[in-house]
Amino acid sequence: MTLRWRAILVVVSYRDDELDPAHPLAIVLGDMANHAAVTRIGLSPLSADAVRLLAAGSGVNAEQLHGVTGGNPFYVTQVLAASADGSTIGALPRSVAEAVWGRLARLSAAAREAAEVAAVCGPDVDP
Repeated sequence: MTLRWRAILVVVSYRDDELDPAHPLAIVLGDMANHAAVTRIGLSPLSADAVRLLAAGSGVNAEQLHGVTGGNPFYVTQVLAASADGSTIGALPRSVAEAVWGRLARLSAAAREAAEVAAVCGPDVDP
């Protein structure tokens, strides 16, 4: 049996403002902090100009949207998808998890289970 090495790329996305020191991901990040093969890319919130571009033609007040969302791209797109007239700007979910759970709650039990499995199984799964 011959062992063959393969290069892999692992991309991890997380919200650092939702990690407490005891979170398992915080431990992993700490262990990997100085590893030469790890590259971390921090993303800044969207600028007011970027939110203005996204909101163009939607009827949503871009300045208000930027102020309420803090430029969080997920929240910006959620508001724009939910309301073309800006009426939901004050009704944002408190966290990304809350927004995702809200969407999952609308699914049937079977669809919700499939989404939960897909979230943890990875791209290559035996049917």
